[in-house]
Amino acid sequence: FCHFYTRWWNPNRKAEVVAQKLGKPMIACSDTHRLQWMNFHYSLVDAEPTRESVFAAIRAGKFQNRTRPLTMLEFIAKVAWHVGVNDRRKFECRMGWMKRPLKPCKPIPV
Repeated sequence: FCHFYTRWWNPNRKAEVVAQKLGKPMIACSDTHRLQWMNFHYSLVDAEPTRESVFAAIRAGKFQNRTRPLTMLEFIAKVAWHVGVNDRRKFECRMGWMKRPLKPCKPIPV
């Protein structure tokens, strides 16, 4: 269940239909590029902190999604951050302009 939706635009609706048809759970996520974005989109899973236990709990439906639509201001701020910061960093990294990339990046083939 993607965090990036509003009351008027929600791509999760199609995903929910598909998940229901396939009998699969939908887990809320924050896609955390910035720590503050974790406040409103996450899942609470009733399980021991092991991979096996977490996946078993999710399959058994022992989780609760905590999510809400973005406000218009949050939506605009996220779009602006992605376009103005994140995409620019990726481009600079690929062009070799970034001196210290946060993680290795693939150069643009010439």
